[in-house]
Amino acid sequence: MQSEKLWTKDFLGTCFSSLFLFLTFYMLMTTLPVYVIDGL
Repeated sequence: MQSEKLWTKDFLGTCFSSLFLFLTFYMLMTTLPVYVIDGL
């Protein structure tokens, strides 16, 4: 029985896109309160 590869191109693309989405959301959520408090 031949096993399938886990780290396929589609899997890596999904992982990296999820990582960048999380990083973008995290950066937005950490800087937005500072902007709201100082800017408004």
